[in-house]
Amino acid sequence: GVLLAVVIGVALLAFIIGDFLNSGSTLFHQSKQNVAEINGEKINIQAYQEAIDQMNTVYKIESGRSDFNENEMSQLRTQVWENMINERVLGAEAAKMGLTVSTEELRDKLIGKNIHSLILQRPAFMDPQTGQFSQAALLQFYNSVFDDNVPQESQDQLREAKSYWLFWENAVKNSILQDKYLALIGKSVGANSIEAKYNYDARKLT
Repeated sequence: GVLLAVVIGVALLAFIIGDFLNSGSTLFHQSKQNVAEINGEKINIQAYQEAIDQMNTVYKIESGRSDFNENEMSQLRTQVWENMINERVLGAEAAKMGLTVSTEELRDKLIGKNIHSLILQRPAFMDPQTGQFSQAALLQFYNSVFDDNVPQESQDQLREAKSYWLFWENAVKNSILQDKYLALIGKSVGANSIEAKYNYDARKLT
């Protein structure tokens, strides 16, 4: 009876320790997956790597190269990290003020009548003959990105083109949001908090 109790006790202890170690291992593994924390938001290493891959695609399409050296890759990673910080800090501040970018605003700046300067400057949207921005080239690229009838052998190119477009779409959205934020801050300079809130509320009603 005593021997049986000892055996059962040892088995239970082994089970508890094993469960604790497994749990600790999982927590440790999860902590290793986070590369940093920005404004209280944990940045997963996979999200960071995906952002690097997207930036790599942007560089590839705009430069026509894919053989980037270590110095260029270091600059790319730095730019990605700075973009992630800026985007999250701006997003948090804009959310506090209720600032947003509507679908209509974004569409107008991307393919509408008031194309954003970030889009105007892209080599992918320029006429190869004149070297100038081409609305036709932009629309052709845009329509091809969202074409559901692309042959299987062109799927890799489609994924790269879509990643490129989504990068600049997000960049334009953040630029519009930043302009709104800076305009609001600029108007509130010299005014007290009550006047600033009144001006902001008035703008929302117009």
